[in-house]
Amino acid sequence: MNRRALGIVVGLIGLVIVFETLQQLYYVRRFNLAEDDVQFIFLFKRQVYRWLIWAVMAVPLLLMYRKSTAGSSSAPRHLLFGAILISAVVFTDVLLISLLAYPWGTGKFDLADFTSAYLAFFTFQKAPLFTLGYIGVCWIYSLYADRQELRVEISTLRELRQKDLDLFKKVSQRLEPQENILTIRSGNQYSVVSFADIRYLEADDYCVNVYQNNDRKYVMRLSLKELDRKLPAYFLRVHRKYIVNCRQVDRFQVNPPVLSLKGGTAIPVAKSKLKLVKKKFGGEQIR
Repeated sequence: MNRRALGIVVGLIGLVIVFETLQQLYYVRRFNLAEDDVQFIFLFKRQVYRWLIWAVMAVPLLLMYRKSTAGSSSAPRHLLFGAILISAVVFTDVLLISLLAYPWGTGKFDLADFTSAYLAFFTFQKAPLFTLGYIGVCWIYSLYADRQELRVEISTLRELRQKDLDLFKKVSQRLEPQENILTIRSGNQYSVVSFADIRYLEADDYCVNVYQNNDRKYVMRLSLKELDRKLPAYFLRVHRKYIVNCRQVDRFQVNPPVLSLKGGTAIPVAKSKLKLVKKKFGGEQIR
């Protein structure tokens, strides 16, 4: 438990002690429960030592709760064990407070009087507040433990991501220099596509669709103009929306201007690009 959480718990307990003291002082003076004039500080001290017992017992409670929940993800098991553990600790607290409040100076211990006048009284007075206090402490500890586990998991994921990036770089470096590749990112994954396996590229709003020979499609958040600069010389832009791999062209039809790729895909040729396409595929024209 960090300092902030500990400070919150201590502050809340302090408010409860003050509230209980004022409440008890009101009842004593309102109903004349004491012969002498009872002062706030006197009642406050008694509340403090009772809550000190609560705080001391919170330490073994947290240790046992931590041990029981370590390595287990069963929420019902946590709740059941926590309920049993808190109940046992609260009973111990009430018993200790009752024993300390009992007038031992009489020289005789009356079990019936102790049970009805002290144990029952402090059970109704302290048990609900002590129980809520322990539940709050266990809940804060659970949040803290979950936060620590989450930090470890995030750190592990970062390490795995870095290892994946390092592995990707090593694989990329092992490829032959003449085997130009296109790296496509999708979320946290990277795909390596050989330029030779690309049939054509198609502009789609702010993205580019990359089509392979196996009809697999990738999407890149990049403009076709920007991507055109990265492509080898055997790629040709034939339309404002299309770039084709010239090695994948099966035939060129002039009227209407269309490039037919291997596999049957037909790519339209823009009029502004017709002269360039004719120059590239002039000897393979089919009217």
